[in-house]
Amino acid sequence: LAAATYRAVLTDMATSLKGMGFTNVILIGDSGGNQGPMKEVAAALDEKFKASGSRFYFIPEYYDYSSVQKLVQGSGIPEQIEIGASQGSDKIHEEYGIDALMALYDPKSIRIDERTKANRATINGVSLLPMSKTLEMAKKIVDLRTRLTVDAINKAMGK
Repeated sequence: LAAATYRAVLTDMATSLKGMGFTNVILIGDSGGNQGPMKEVAAALDEKFKASGSRFYFIPEYYDYSSVQKLVQGSGIPEQIEIGASQGSDKIHEEYGIDALMALYDPKSIRIDERTKANRATINGVSLLPMSKTLEMAKKIVDLRTRLTVDAINKAMGK
């Protein structure tokens, strides 16, 4: 979607949630290009409806992949990617932490069988095999992202 269209969709969705009785609407997303429009929409709606008691929050911490990269590399997984970068040594927009998360929900989504058969079950110098190790790291990543996001929501809401 174009940024203007995306902002319009977010505005309509968030306003609809308010109309259904939600008093706290939280915008989180997992795409770098969507962070700015979400922040803008949350701020605009929060200002527009502040007198009504409804609040709109943008929580960027959900998309904190630098923390994920630090967790991965700090766990002894030597991924060849700079902290904060969106591509590593493979020169593609893919990284171990994202592949691990995708595999946790559906290993087929990272085409692990095809990658293994083609001897390409790696990303940025790190093997995704054995999958049990990758899935164990994925659970740690989910825990980290959950904690960061919940803490940010609580802070934003003054809890």
